[in-house]
Order: sequence, then structure tokens, then C-alpha cells
Amino acid sequence: MWVIVKTAGILCIMVASAVTGAELERRVKRRWLLLREMYETLLFLEKEMTYHRSPVREAFDYASKRCATELSGVLAQTAERIGQRTGEPFAQMWEESLAAQLPQGLFAREELELFRETSVALCGTDVVMQKTLLEKYADRFRTMSEREAEVCREKGGLYRKLTLAAGAFLVILLF
Repeated sequence: MWVIVKTAGILCIMVASAVTGAELERRVKRRWLLLREMYETLLFLEKEMTYHRSPVREAFDYASKRCATELSGVLAQTAERIGQRTGEPFAQMWEESLAAQLPQGLFAREELELFRETSVALCGTDVVMQKTLLEKYADRFRTMSEREAEVCREKGGLYRKLTLAAGAFLVILLF
């Protein structure tokens, strides 16, 4: 009976360690995917809004259908609020959509501020200035995405391996 209890305990510790490592790896990958998708979305919106002259609401609807991360919800919610014509400033609608849709604690304060700042580029009336701002923010997100991709490559598997090693250490220590 005692052997069964010990085996169950060891199994629980190792499974918890594996799940923790997988979650840490998933979190790093999720950050990278969201940053990359924001970069790609800004490039798409640049073409839609400056070359095709699509209204912001339509451009956001198109872009939200192309997204696979939480950014889809941000764009869809913002497009819906634009369609309601409540008279709210665009920056406020964008910030509230970001707060509602982006996962809490996934990004640092500076990174969230960059997401908020993009509202300036997304609602410009001057086509040339809007194109310039969209390119600027797309470039900043590209840089952040490349940096996060490197972190994902370096630390993704490392998190999983280290948590398994920590689980094995805990098993040895306790049993």
C-alpha cells in the first residue's frame, strides 16, 4: 500500500512539473505570436487604410478575420464600438478593447503602452501621416517580435527541461 501512495505522489509531482514547464513555454510562445500578429496586422491595415481607403471599421473587420490570437477580439470589439457611433474618442475605444481582450500579465507595462500608442496611427485623417505612423509602429512591433522569437527559441524548451529537473529533484528530496 505504501508503495502505491509513493508512486502516486511521484507521478503527481512529475506531472505537475511537466504541466508547469509546458505552460511557461506556451506563455513565451503566445507573447511572440501576439507581437508578430500585431506587426502583420499593422502592415495589412496600412494597405487597407492608405491604398484601398477602406473605412476604419471595415478595415478592422477584415483584419480581425485574418487574426488567430486575441488580437482578433481587440479588432472586432473596436470595429463594433466604432459602428455604434457613440462619439467616444477612438483612443478610448482602442484602450478599452485592449484591456478587455489581451490577457492580463502577459506583457510588461511598456509593451502595453506601445499597443495603446498605436491608436494614433490607426485613426489618422491624413493619409501620408497615417502611412508613416503605421510603418513606424509596424517596425517597432517587428523588432519586438524578433526579440521575442529569439527568447522563445532559447528559453521555450529550457523551461520545460528545467521544470522536469526540478520535479525530479523534489521527488528525490521528498522520497
